[in-house]
Amino acid sequence: MSYFYNYRVNGCEDKDTSHLFMRAILAYSDAFSLIYFKYRHEEELTEGVSKIKEKLAPFELDSRYVTVWPGTKIINRRGNAYKMITYRIDYDVIPILEEVNTLWDWDYPQFPMDPCFYRKGRAWFAVSTHEHWNALYLKEDGNYPLVSDLESLGVSLEYVNQVAEVELFYNQHYLWD
Repeated sequence: MSYFYNYRVNGCEDKDTSHLFMRAILAYSDAFSLIYFKYRHEEELTEGVSKIKEKLAPFELDSRYVTVWPGTKIINRRGNAYKMITYRIDYDVIPILEEVNTLWDWDYPQFPMDPCFYRKGRAWFAVSTHEHWNALYLKEDGNYPLVSDLESLGVSLEYVNQVAEVELFYNQHYLWD
């Protein structure tokens, strides 16, 4: 069985540090997702959310309504709508993502929520902004950044536990062979 080391990332409250860290995460990812929240399906997205969605549209790989994503499981939807849109990694997404100052600013109503970054379908960095929760899953196999490399960007990584690979959130909806 394959295991990952689970870390909490601290220190992304600063805009420059948050952007440096996000660029490093993007460099090791092949896709990312955002959650588009509405109180009702027929409700219009807010202006800030709509602008981000429109700018990211050329990079969209998949779009679906969900009740589960990394760090979140909706038990009682009360009519709320949660759409997860998955995007491919591209150099041109960086300036769009950097319109948001820090990781903690990815929240409704100004922006989509809960960015999650994937490698081969597995969530390896996930954020639940309204909970101020994040999880970074690393392996020591050369395909992931080293803790020291990430900490050199100005963040600190707090070890939480080991997690079996089969327990990680898997987004198969953008993987085509």
